[in-house]
Amino acid sequence: MAPPHTKYKTLYWMYSFVVVTTLMIGYPLHLILGLISSSSLKELMQSLSITLTSTVCSIKTIAIWWRLDKVADMFTIIRRQDERLRSAEEVEYMKTIVYPQVRFVIRLFYVICAFLSLFGELSLIVSGLLGNWRIQYKAYFPFDPNANTKNYVYAHMYQLIGVNYTLLQNLVNDTFASSHLALLRGQVKMLARRVAKIGHDPRKSQRENNQQLLECIRDHKDLLEYRQILEQIISVYMFFQILLCGLNMCVILVYMVIFVRNDIITLSYYSTHLIGVMCEILPSCYYGTLLEDAFQDIAQSHHSMKTDSGLNTRYRFRTHFICWRVLGMMPPKKYRPLYWLYSLLINLLVTIGYPLHLILGLFTSTSIYQIIENVGITLTCTVCSMKTFAIWWRFNDIDRMFDIIKRQDEHTSAGEQTEYMKRKVYPPIRALIYLFYVLCSVIPLAAEIAIIVSGIGGTWLHIYLGYFPFDTFASTMSYTIANIYQFFGLVFTVTQNLVNDTFAGTHLMLLSGQVHLLGMRVSNIGYDPQKSQAENNQELLDCIRDHLDLLEYRRKVEDIISLYMLFQLVFASVNMCVTLVFMLLFVKDVITMTYYGFYFVGMIFEVLPSCYFGTILEDEFQDLAYSLFKCNWPDQDARFKKNLRIFVEQASHRIYVTAYLFRINNISFLSVVKGSYSIFR
Repeated sequence: MAPPHTKYKTLYWMYSFVVVTTLMIGYPLHLILGLISSSSLKELMQSLSITLTSTVCSIKTIAIWWRLDKVADMFTIIRRQDERLRSAEEVEYMKTIVYPQVRFVIRLFYVICAFLSLFGELSLIVSGLLGNWRIQYKAYFPFDPNANTKNYVYAHMYQLIGVNYTLLQNLVNDTFASSHLALLRGQVKMLARRVAKIGHDPRKSQRENNQQLLECIRDHKDLLEYRQILEQIISVYMFFQILLCGLNMCVILVYMVIFVRNDIITLSYYSTHLIGVMCEILPSCYYGTLLEDAFQDIAQSHHSMKTDSGLNTRYRFRTHFICWRVLGMMPPKKYRPLYWLYSLLINLLVTIGYPLHLILGLFTSTSIYQIIENVGITLTCTVCSMKTFAIWWRFNDIDRMFDIIKRQDEHTSAGEQTEYMKRKVYPPIRALIYLFYVLCSVIPLAAEIAIIVSGIGGTWLHIYLGYFPFDTFASTMSYTIANIYQFFGLVFTVTQNLVNDTFAGTHLMLLSGQVHLLGMRVSNIGYDPQKSQAENNQELLDCIRDHLDLLEYRRKVEDIISLYMLFQLVFASVNMCVTLVFMLLFVKDVITMTYYGFYFVGMIFEVLPSCYFGTILEDEFQDLAYSLFKCNWPDQDARFKKNLRIFVEQASHRIYVTAYLFRINNISFLSVVKGSYSIFR
């Protein structure tokens, strides 16, 4: 891909043409043709994974080659940033933190690629010594590889060289994104440290500090350009990688469970292959997340030189925006027609189709066991789809909510108010989202493991009783398709639940925090001797506008969550009761008990956080009226006292959030729990 600068260019291009034609294009092509000619499900499943891997690998290589000239520009920026590392602390950070991370990613792929190459060849040799010489993968050749030893050796050597060439491509492709993201993150962290130090050296003049800030601005532009070039290079191939990675892992896992039994070498090969497929996206996604945090830290370090708070509350809700993008609710600026097609397809198949196939399956139940087992998940998926549509119906209001949040962040002063947000408001929001991360990860994983364990024991079942337009047990292919649909439908559903069930709780907590900060600002008015009465009155008017903003914010939150919280509160009692009955009467094995235990906890936490933070919100609005009397109002003029009376009158009203028939508070949660117990009795 990168020819020598002067010598042997012609010879190198001839070598490149031969390699690209025979291996980069020819190798996945001969696997695709072989896949089409598969005569059994085992051959199909065995070859599908390597065919997907090789095809995507060639696409990734071509995507990098297409932008290869940009790589030199990236390293030019890296060299400039290296020259800016002047302090021993910065150099030590790069040597002890950043470079080891880059080195670890590359060495990890060294090990994975070496194991795949070794075990793939070793399994063939062992199979041959046992009397069954075969080629490594089902593939097309213009001759019969089994006709004689010579043909077999030719076919075997081509596949051996081809798979090692593919592994070498994957080594470069899959470490390129993650290593550069890790490096860029390190450079951004260094820039944040340099910015944070500006103005703290008493030996430097203001002019020198300003010059240092200008240099940091140039560095920031350099790093933004670096990020833009990196995105141009990796965006296409990471799109294909993420799109096919889930399918690839599923194919490998199904093949290992169904077809690989007692062959330790083959099992080791496919286990390493599964880890390799996971590691194709995990490091890049991990360091991409760290890069987002590092860029966010620049804003925080930049604001350390200013008097404002530097808060960016919208960033705390990035999980919601990512989930909405995946769920087909938030189109990007580019490729909108393609995204809407994806959104239509995914919502028809899952948001509508998944609960529908469970409802139809519930009608085919033949025993009380099947009814109780499936009515819980059927209710959950149905209500989840209702909640998703309820949020989508009011989705435009979310932008207006975050506009209000942005204004409130700007009005939050550095010091006590900022510390309150960072210590009292953000941690509960983060904890609630992390809690649902755990619940939503364990539930589909435990469900699939229970099915696999049951299948290994001799009884292959579906995750849930559902309707399919074909006999799912007629063949292995039919069962696999049904199982994949139910598993990925469950993953999609818990993703919807993640964003739906944390939306109300996190925004109610955030609104409570903003009301508390408003109370802090109001109570401090009039105590600054340097401010005039007119300035104090203006500060009070600003607080009145903030109060009106927060009331509008409360109204927007209520408009969005009231309908789906009504569904949630009505069905939560029935759902918890059904789940508890099934656990007590029918569940015997530990894995299924674990699954339904987490499921039951999930049912509780679909209601509890929203009701708890709704109660806190009511208390904070009530406390705001008392905070108004803490300001130094006796020493102010008549205009101030008149405005204060109006503010007190407005703040004295009881403010709460409702779900039509219910207030969203602890009393409603207790009603749900009591209702569940009443049904149980």
